[in-house]
Amino acid sequence: MSSGVFVQTYFGGVRMIKAELNDDPTLTRLNEEIEFYATSQLKCRRNHRLLATIEVICAALIPVVLVVPVPISGVPVPISGVLEFQRTAAALLGAAVLMLKGIRGVYQFQETWLRHKRIWVALDNERTLYLANASHYESAKRPTALLAESISSIVGGEVRDFFELQRQLTSAAEPSGAPERANETVLSGTSPSPAR
Repeated sequence: MSSGVFVQTYFGGVRMIKAELNDDPTLTRLNEEIEFYATSQLKCRRNHRLLATIEVICAALIPVVLVVPVPISGVPVPISGVLEFQRTAAALLGAAVLMLKGIRGVYQFQETWLRHKRIWVALDNERTLYLANASHYESAKRPTALLAESISSIVGGEVRDFFELQRQLTSAAEPSGAPERANETVLSGTSPSPAR
């Protein structure tokens, strides 16, 4: 076990323990991974909440813009009661809602926030067990090697989950049979027959 001095600090409400005077590369890597996932989950949570709040506000303003009469001197109010700039404002707000929804879908802030939060908690739990020499570290002949395996397992699981999610999103976005027909074109050099 390391003889380093540990200092508890707070980063945006997330408990961080930094190793000082620590020459243990495994514990150093663990602390770096914990810091990365702690800051990443906080940024993703902030971005998700900010974009979702702006999206809700824009969506709520659309009917208000269309219903509330805006008197402008010298501009005749049409029979429908809606002025041209009100329609334009409503259209722009609708476009903003759509863009914000798309941005949230592309960057997946909520999914990344929850995934990184789960990993941060798992890594922090491993560190706590390791430093307390508890659970599976108590009986381990080489607790540092066990800690390194646990770190690799947790972080590697996140990487596998990420690539599996990307594969699912890619396959969901492709139309059925499109990759096979495209491969037929490349292999045969002819255009595929239309699907019937």
